[in-house]
Amino acid sequence: KIFFFSSASVYGEDVPYLDSITENTRVEPKTYYGISKYSAERILSKVCTDNQIELTILRPPLVYGKDDTSRGYGPTGFAHHLINNNKITVWGDGGEYREFIYINDVVNILVIMLNKESSGLFNLVSGTSYTFKNIIDLLNNIVNHKIEVVFCKRTKQKVDHRYSNEKIANIIGDFKFTDLKDGLSQTYSLLKKQSCDNK
Repeated sequence: KIFFFSSASVYGEDVPYLDSITENTRVEPKTYYGISKYSAERILSKVCTDNQIELTILRPPLVYGKDDTSRGYGPTGFAHHLINNNKITVWGDGGEYREFIYINDVVNILVIMLNKESSGLFNLVSGTSYTFKNIIDLLNNIVNHKIEVVFCKRTKQKVDHRYSNEKIANIIGDFKFTDLKDGLSQTYSLLKKQSCDNK
């Protein structure tokens, strides 16, 4: 049995969708990362079919948590900027919707799926999307002071992404996903402790 972590980027980071993204949504990768993930999916599918190996492909959205070293545009990156007293840069008004998943949820769902008959393709999502502005507002509440934010002119059109988690819900049942508020609070606290320990 093989589990492969692909990425929701195979749907295209800046591709607009009127409906919720499902496993049947056409892939349209727009980056080398997305292209490489989809290529890996196809290669593994071919190898596993030829060798009668069970394959599960998981497509998570942006995963965040203490050990995310990318410090990219999203929950962990914003928390790092806040801890280091840096300004947080937001594109446009930060109002585009994206889904973010807490690392602990990824691990716990994987454990569930390892112990069930779960081969196939799954979007590893809760079905709840948030805006980047939501992240800022939640961090404001966590630290209880106004965060300095720089709003930059948007270079691409505003695109919202929402997902259906109907397929994976049939496997994981009533699994309770960590909402963004709790995930951010845990991430911020752990990063803050890590920062203090390193000083």
